[in-house]
Amino acid sequence: MAPTVLVLFHEIFAKGNTAAVFLKLRGIVVNPAGYATREVPLKMFLPFGLLVVMLSPVLNGVAQTITTYAGPPLPVLGALAPTQYFDRTEGITPDGAGGFYFSSSPENRVYRVAADGVLSLIAGTGTSGFSGDGGPAVSARLSYPGNLVVDGGGNLYIADWGNDRIRKVNTDGIISTIAGNGKEGFEGDGGPATSASLNGPRGVAVDPAGNVYIADRGNSRIRKVDTVGLISTIAGNGTSGFSGDGGLATAASFDAWSLAVDVSGNLYITDPRNHRVRKVNTAGIISTVAGDGGDIFGGDGGPA
Repeated sequence: MAPTVLVLFHEIFAKGNTAAVFLKLRGIVVNPAGYATREVPLKMFLPFGLLVVMLSPVLNGVAQTITTYAGPPLPVLGALAPTQYFDRTEGITPDGAGGFYFSSSPENRVYRVAADGVLSLIAGTGTSGFSGDGGPAVSARLSYPGNLVVDGGGNLYIADWGNDRIRKVNTDGIISTIAGNGKEGFEGDGGPATSASLNGPRGVAVDPAGNVYIADRGNSRIRKVDTVGLISTIAGNGTSGFSGDGGLATAASFDAWSLAVDVSGNLYITDPRNHRVRKVNTAGIISTVAGDGGDIFGGDGGPA
């Protein structure tokens, strides 16, 4: 089975299966070949009441299409996901069992769609705020949850950007804060991540060793929380802009939104204001791997 690609956009104009215009990329996830146990489509949620099902680009030699659905005004837990409506989905990540998690930022909730398509609530009461650490995640308050990631142990991490924190939901459904003291700002490098200040963290990623990376967007930095809970800056000089390719990532300027880490430990950063994807290798050197800084479409068939 070919890889299935899930892509989140902030805006969409869709016309059935044959024509669709997508705007403002928010997130992207690739499920490796063989990840799903059945040859069924995985699903993608979009704002304005649309749910899009994306199959592999080619499955059993047949080119695939995009299908759009309209749903009721509020999600119904326990129902099949294709009947649902969500208001501005932000983050998406596979759950490791053939389904996926996604966040609905204005709803202040995180949901899961299981492999059988059934929807469940994972975190958030629906009311913006901060509460619940040490208890069930479904009873906790979030504030505009953004990007998500699942580690090798099945724990879910949430960029709780309105609270300037990174939250963790363990496999028992208990929520905690793993980074951020709730005070907007920049401080704390070298100390416990829970005592550090973040500024609108948007993205979160986990490497194979269990280190957590944070797109600390308001600080124009990438922060790292190591496996003992200490925080440091591994990319960004604190200035939004574009600079630094070929040099140390800590001297570079960018606008970080989403993050991903490959199996070798290289970090990838979506840099939307600069219309690029940046890479920080394991030696700490930053480069551009996609995009030339222009905000138009072009380049298919050539270098990224």
